[in-house]
Amino acid sequence: AELIRQKAIVNEVLEGVKDIEFLKGSVAMDDAGRQIYRAKLEVLKEKAPCTAEEMVSRLQKGNPAVYVRDHFANVGILFVDPRPMLPGDAQLVIQRLKELADINDREA
Repeated sequence: AELIRQKAIVNEVLEGVKDIEFLKGSVAMDDAGRQIYRAKLEVLKEKAPCTAEEMVSRLQKGNPAVYVRDHFANVGILFVDPRPMLPGDAQLVIQRLKELADINDREA
């Protein structure tokens, strides 16, 4: 049941960000081989309003604060881990990522 819940959240996040031009989303399995699915978000630096590291900072400082796995932010990859997420959290993550896209539009 937990695995199904994780996949549903990951798919919801990926569906929600598919129209954000500077993100390329995909499903990623845990790199340690555990049964954990995450939403992998590749930041396309030529289209992004800022670096992946700056996105992490902006997401954390926003309201609501959003925390992503940032172990690979230095190479432009963020992960959304569904395990701690509650119902409705996926939409909050999507909303915050879209706000970054809006910042990009305003600064253009």
